[in-house]
Amino acid sequence: MKEYNLKNKTDIKMHNVVFATTSSAVGWKMKRLLLLEDMPDTKIDEFVLVEGEHCSCYDFDDTDWDCTKLTKDELNKLLEKIEDLRTLRKELKEFLARY
Repeated sequence: MKEYNLKNKTDIKMHNVVFATTSSAVGWKMKRLLLLEDMPDTKIDEFVLVEGEHCSCYDFDDTDWDCTKLTKDELNKLLEKIEDLRTLRKELKEFLARY
């Protein structure tokens, strides 16, 4: 796993999105998670996990994003440790189990 520089949000095309979810607003804060594939500077079986949090009173573009490039094995290992039923990563884990 290593940090991924999402230089330009317009690099994300619909065919890159494997999974996307947004939490409910809790005290004005919302969390977002995207799993992307076939992004610039990635190889086959590498994904970009994009996680962000922002105040729901602002637009999607105002989200602060943390981006991590990881292999399929690294992603599976990361998701193995998920136990909290309320996390966005838990939703991703359940989705990938059906994918």
